[in-house]
Amino acid sequence: MDGVWKSWIIFLLVVDSVTAFGLWNGKRYGEIGFLVIAFIQIFAYTIFSNFFGPQDFLLLFHTATILMYFGFQVLEHHKKKSVLG
Repeated sequence: MDGVWKSWIIFLLVVDSVTAFGLWNGKRYGEIGFLVIAFIQIFAYTIFSNFFGPQDFLLLFHTATILMYFGFQVLEHHKKKSVLG
């Protein structure tokens, strides 16, 4: 395994760990970290696909989870709006 792969894995390990801790504790930085990591991975696996190889499942997974996140945000916004008036 070359240095780029090792650096990528360590980066994901650290950022995913911080994000998981934030999500577990219901902190806003957990949500932001989730979106940042998902978009970074989509970017890396599409732009640098010749280096990382085909990652079709991860691309589909991250796209689906981002869409679900924004869908839940819209539902929550409408729910709060209907409760307030």
